[in-house]
Amino acid sequence: MSFKKNKYTVLRKVISKDLANFVANYFSMKKQVRETCLSTKFISPYETLLGDKGDPQAPNSYSHYADIVMESGLAIHDFLALVPIVNGAGGCISDWSGRPLTFSSGKQVLATANPTLHAICLRIISDA
Repeated sequence: MSFKKNKYTVLRKVISKDLANFVANYFSMKKQVRETCLSTKFISPYETLLGDKGDPQAPNSYSHYADIVMESGLAIHDFLALVPIVNGAGGCISDWSGRPLTFSSGKQVLATANPTLHAICLRIISDA
């Protein structure tokens, strides 16, 4: 599979280098946790809660459902109904400045798995 053959577009300089490094390190650590849990037989090899080996779009990679979602082109109908669900599950969702999402929110949304991760992402975004 190649990027040209499948007509993928590579986007550059969309996020800061600090944010890219943070996300890469974060998922690298998550991959290490999964591999350690598998090698010590703490979890079943069929368990995907901590991620999975491989993705149909990127073979031989580590894939995991997102703990961080950062969107910049959404309309209120795309995210507003998710606010009580994300918050009720212990996650956080706001605009990129950390303000609660409302009917007058813009298109930039940040959703994370927990408040600590949310605060870290907001700090990195504000420094960018």
